[in-house]
Amino acid sequence: MVKAFGYTIAMKPPMFFNNPMNAYLTIMNEDPIEEMATKILPSKYNPVDTNEVASNQKHLSTEKKTELADLLLKDFPTLFKMENLENTSTKRFI
Repeated sequence: MVKAFGYTIAMKPPMFFNNPMNAYLTIMNEDPIEEMATKILPSKYNPVDTNEVASNQKHLSTEKKTELADLLLKDFPTLFKMENLENTSTKRFI
């Protein structure tokens, strides 16, 4: 028997897991991970202003913040739509 995290799992004979069905059934019937797992809740993703994301990077210089804002808008348009905002390349950071 193997005991971990308050669970006990019976040891299996050598070569037991060579049969994929044995492995599957064991995981489905005895896997404590399922009980310990946290439910992943649905997420809501809204586009954000690339300038805001870049300006929050306090460790970057003004030039690097501008480059980051431009890069995010160019390479990740789904996440960073700016239909109602000014063009990122014209905005600069102070």
